[in-house]
Amino acid sequence: MDEFARELLADLERGAIDALCDIGERAYQKSIQSVDYMNDTGNLRSSIGWGVYREGKLIAQGGFTAIAGGVQGSAIGKDLLDKVEKPRKGYALVFVAGMYYASYVEATGRDVNTSGELLIEALAEDIINQIRRYSNVL
Repeated sequence: MDEFARELLADLERGAIDALCDIGERAYQKSIQSVDYMNDTGNLRSSIGWGVYREGKLIAQGGFTAIAGGVQGSAIGKDLLDKVEKPRKGYALVFVAGMYYASYVEATGRDVNTSGELLIEALAEDIINQIRRYSNVL
């Protein structure tokens, strides 16, 4: 592979990683701003975050900010991010709410991280559609 091709590939890779990080951060912000449940300890909100993986290895992460004293939630969220199964090939964005009761709160109709997940789906679909449009031009 010549130098031009290596540089082009590196630029594409950086762009893909930056896009995934941006999507993860936007989803995180959406989730912590859409809180409609009691936040007594701050642990549930603090356990929300994201990670970007390449070939199964964590290369960037965000969120997990200790909110309202939720230090334990932040640590549990990061721990869950480390434990979830990741694809071994390619790139992946993983979005989590780490507290064990997050799914229970969601089941009561409250929004823990659903708004963030829906934003991820919408943004990913938009990017895929843009790539398809662009590839049809070529």
